Amino acid sequence: MQEQHPHVLEYFEARFKVVSIAESLEVEPDPEPPDPEPPRPRKTPNEKRDHDLNWFRVTTTDYRQKAILRLAVEQEFLDELRKQFPNLNEQELRRELQRFRDEALDTPGTGTAGVRPIKSY
Repeated sequence: MQEQHPHVLEYFEARFKVVSIAESLEVEPDPEPPDPEPPRPRKTPNEKRDHDLNWFRVTTTDYRQKAILRLAVEQEFLDELRKQFPNLNEQELRRELQRFRDEALDTPGTGTAGVRPIKSY
């Protein structure tokens, strides 16, 4: 066999050497993985409803505050325009207000996205 297949003997010698090196090293097994966290308990229908209502309340409060702030800023802008340019008619005022919404409030047509919601704590 050594004459016909010398590579087989080389393979087994190398394999034996690897095993003997591994046995001579002091290798510790991998530590046990930590226990996974237990699953969170499911919410009861009442808890789910309360959570949904709270989320809705917070979302609508943010929207209301944003809308009120946007309207207050627009009103201040209109008051300032009327004070500085008393000769502007209503159509010109509306055009300037729309330009203000598009440029300053960063939302073409509505003027709502540029104003971030106020967080209530």
